[in-house]
Amino acid sequence: MPKRSYILRAASPDESGEILKALEKWANPYVLGRPESELKAAAETGLFFIVTDAAGSEILATSAVFSLRDGAYVEIGTTYVDESLRGFRLQELFMRIRVDGGEFP
Repeated sequence: MPKRSYILRAASPDESGEILKALEKWANPYVLGRPESELKAAAETGLFFIVTDAAGSEILATSAVFSLRDGAYVEIGTTYVDESLRGFRLQELFMRIRVDGGEFP
């Protein structure tokens, strides 16, 4: 089986449109969508994370923290993972990044 490589990084605000397209592709009828402005705002704070293929051409997973009430409160957003990457504990990795700032044992 060929080796696959992926990149986990903070999203840039100018990627909000591509993130929105990926989220629409994974649409879940039980999860409310967010407007692009909220995705962009989370990326501007440095708290929107994505996983892409090694070339950076396809978003395969997303997870974010959204500011509420002028940053006094935050919401840990839903993590979305493309089916091709499920089962690799990305939800746990994203949770650690969002809550502890990426400190790993």
